[in-house]
Amino acid sequence: MAARIIIIHEKAENSFRKKAAWYYIHRGTDFVVSFTKDLWNTYETLALMPSVGQIKKTTTTRIYAEFVSHPQVVVQYWYNSEELHILNLRYTRMMSISSHT
Repeated sequence: MAARIIIIHEKAENSFRKKAAWYYIHRGTDFVVSFTKDLWNTYETLALMPSVGQIKKTTTTRIYAEFVSHPQVVVQYWYNSEELHILNLRYTRMMSISSHT
């Protein structure tokens, strides 16, 4: 089976950028690189096997699901036979960027 095309929505991209900035300030460059690689590996795995996530909703054309990618990150996405759409990254442990800068 071929991997689905991965499409990252703006909300997920913005969420990633904010969290990566926080990690950069508080954990350093190496942690950000590791976090980024882990997240991208999750996207690639989901593109091949999207059904590993917990299904939240189905329609006639899409299946919406969530997958715990990292101890503190839940990837929210939908997929069909051709595409995987990364909708959002939800963090299970809140960290305020503004209170730490």
